[in-house]
Amino acid sequence: MIRILSAVVLAAALTSAGAAPYPADPVAAALKAAGKNRAEIQRVLTRYAGDAQKLEAARSLLSSIIGKAYKVVTQVDARGRKVDFDCLRYPNLEAAMQAYEALEKQHGALSDRPTPTFDLATLKADFLIDHIDRAFAAWKTLPWAREVTWETFRDYVLPYRAGKEPAEAWRGELMARYADLPGKMKDPADLREAAGLINGDLGGWVGFWDLYYMHPTEQGFSEMKLSRKGRCGDLSNLAMFALRANGIPCATDYTPYWADAGNNHAWPVTLDAQGRGHDSVGKAAKIYRKTFANHAENLCYQRGAAEIIPAWLDRPDYVDVTAQYLPTTDVTLALGGPRARAAHAYLCVFNDGEWRPIQWGAARQGRVAFAAMGRNIAYLPATFGKAGVQAAGPPFILTPEGQVRPLPASAALPSAITVAATGRGAEGYRLATGKVYELFVYDGGWRSLGKQTAEGKPLTFADAPSGGLYWLVEEGSRREERIFTVEAGKQAWW
Repeated sequence: MIRILSAVVLAAALTSAGAAPYPADPVAAALKAAGKNRAEIQRVLTRYAGDAQKLEAARSLLSSIIGKAYKVVTQVDARGRKVDFDCLRYPNLEAAMQAYEALEKQHGALSDRPTPTFDLATLKADFLIDHIDRAFAAWKTLPWAREVTWETFRDYVLPYRAGKEPAEAWRGELMARYADLPGKMKDPADLREAAGLINGDLGGWVGFWDLYYMHPTEQGFSEMKLSRKGRCGDLSNLAMFALRANGIPCATDYTPYWADAGNNHAWPVTLDAQGRGHDSVGKAAKIYRKTFANHAENLCYQRGAAEIIPAWLDRPDYVDVTAQYLPTTDVTLALGGPRARAAHAYLCVFNDGEWRPIQWGAARQGRVAFAAMGRNIAYLPATFGKAGVQAAGPPFILTPEGQVRPLPASAALPSAITVAATGRGAEGYRLATGKVYELFVYDGGWRSLGKQTAEGKPLTFADAPSGGLYWLVEEGSRREERIFTVEAGKQAWW
């Protein structure tokens, strides 16, 4: 099965905090985990013994360094044998996808095998000291950085990594690149003006290419200088390098799964002096911010030892910033049936033909609260385990007003459903003459309501359950068609 990944989703899939609790003393835990490299890590702390603020900065970095790594990824078959595939050999994304499909027909389903290089085991003291000193130099000397708070500097300027790219020394080169920036500005103290000029320069330096959605790792600074292309996560990382090198707080925000389309997205966002910021985005149920810091409240530290959780949630380094972007509602639900005994439950959005967990909550006596959910979106409450996503109630619409509108399919009130498309918008979603289409209704799972062949006009499926959530799929497609409800006899897309 082809996986098209943004940098942020790939990073989540390759990062596992496991069931270990958050350490009582993260710096001591980092020193212990450094093993043979402990002396290098200790030397950073020793260097700043007489500088309280830089010592606090060093301790902040070391508190979250456990698990940070760059991972080289190879493709393997079910028996663990390496299969040679490099998306960059192909002229475009479609050609690479076809080549990958051909390999899976030949070898069976392929999977990623990551080989990590851990920061604690390899980074030298001089590397970390250089990053810390240059970050402070930008913060203390550049006119637009002087109002940035300590907390914002610590979290969104200081880190030496943007994501899961190779750790490299990029601050010096990127600070020198914009050394003349104050002279070009109307107001050298305006942080946003400085960020805009830097981002404008980056737009002509490295460009987007969707082929990199199949690239197995995030590119480092050196790699991007050579390729001059990348996916959205790569471009976000480059913007973070350039902005942070010049004392401007920034982060990569992301939605793991779009709420009304397939795939996902990550984008850079410039923050204000207090660490807040947002950008314009499509329809998102949740928006998260990547952080270097680990957060004790995240699910990876709450799960039970034997509990299986979705891969992208099994990571310590993100915060929820949905409310900085859009109106949200806290949703409380009762879990149905045997799922009521689950320790944690999830709200899912429909993305690339599957229900994908987008937010979690701790269950208490069969009830669970989901914080800050985006509105005007279709959700499915579910649990997660070895069998994957399991429905824990009917799907529902969270209305623009923040009300929960359940969508239980009612067989007692059958109705005829007429369908004219498999998704909103583009002409390509219209029914193609001669193609076979199958209509499904969600009833604890997708249940077929039959197949019909299109003949140049809408199709009508008689005696369908009413009031539910539906999905019309073209035979042989990649099952990326959108779900819909029926409103006043017409398809309404979600």
